[in-house]
Amino acid sequence: MHRTIVVLAVALATSSAWAKDFVNPDQIVYDHVPGFGPQGGTEILEWERKSAPGSGEPAVTASIDAQSGLRLRWLGAAGFEISDDQTSILVDPFVSRPTALQGLFPLDIDTDAVDKYVIDPMMRKGSFKNLKAILVSHTHIDHVQDVPYILSRFPKIADRPLVAGDRNLACLLKAYNGREKSIAWLKGADVLSSTRQQIFDFNEKKKLNPPPNRKLGIAVVGSFGKFTITAFISEHGLYDDLIFTLEGTLRGKVPLTGLQYPAYLNSSMTYLIEYNTGSGAAGDPKRALRLFLADSARFLNGQRVITEVLQGGPVDLLLEGIAARKKKNGIPQKIDGFNPRYFVPTHFDDFFVPLDQFQNFDFEIEATGSDNARLKEFILQDFPSSCGATACPKLRMMKMFYYYSLEKLLTREG
Repeated sequence: MHRTIVVLAVALATSSAWAKDFVNPDQIVYDHVPGFGPQGGTEILEWERKSAPGSGEPAVTASIDAQSGLRLRWLGAAGFEISDDQTSILVDPFVSRPTALQGLFPLDIDTDAVDKYVIDPMMRKGSFKNLKAILVSHTHIDHVQDVPYILSRFPKIADRPLVAGDRNLACLLKAYNGREKSIAWLKGADVLSSTRQQIFDFNEKKKLNPPPNRKLGIAVVGSFGKFTITAFISEHGLYDDLIFTLEGTLRGKVPLTGLQYPAYLNSSMTYLIEYNTGSGAAGDPKRALRLFLADSARFLNGQRVITEVLQGGPVDLLLEGIAARKKKNGIPQKIDGFNPRYFVPTHFDDFFVPLDQFQNFDFEIEATGSDNARLKEFILQDFPSSCGATACPKLRMMKMFYYYSLEKLLTREG
């Protein structure tokens, strides 16, 4: 009898077959969330409201369906969609969101969640077929689990986007080899490990002590419309309450447990994404919007990265993960060094809460003990004290799964 109960408990904890009543983006309640609602205990910093008429800022409008032109959508955790009418890029797309308990057991991708929150909104605008790159910072489950399924939605290799990341990303795609009979969504799709990949190959020495005369930025090779992409090697954050890091080589065959998604050398890639418009001809000046995306509070070789990035122009948006920043916090250096126009905090949602249970936005990440995000503390204390000698950038918050139009930011006014 006891064994039967244990087996049933494991089945309930790990099953993805139960019908789910997913919350719609406009049903998520933010009233209690710092930066968003009247009960959050801070100024309201949601981007559309802060840039409303009369604010003196370029208007950044938000909608559930994609607007025309350049837009940005936060997928939760460190995930983003960056797209225009011709090209789409995904960064760390992850919406399966297994609970901490489920993560102890072999996990399936929640394909219904990926369809609803990632793929279907892109298909409504026709932008899924324009997906040209999936950029992965590192291979912890909350950054990479859903990538294989997204790739499978392009059955032919020739139609698939490029995937970029470190060695463990290649290992993950190989982990699906031979699983076509047991994973329904693989049937009819070309082998995932044959997907076009750009794997950033480095060891501990190359990461920590790069030659002083060598550029740190690695060009992501491909055709991405008006976008160009540069990758930089950095470090994953150190957990506030844990003394160990989940790092190593990704091994085994899927399905994997959450603990079988390690970060290679505890590294995390950061990405500079530049959006270039204008021909430079009379009446059509060249313009660029530059976004720097970092999922981790740490900042490896920070001054060299700052110098190299700013040689190409100013940073407009710093999209920065704020979780796990008690130890080796590089956020002040990024703010002071890049001096961006806007700072958008990310990775403060509790990604251990599945999206059928997320009607009230959960902003406390407590799976390892205390709250690793400390969002209110960041807004009221850490961010203002991070500005150093420079003027603070505009701190702006984004609702999950809403498209924010960046068209008005293509000028440098405001």
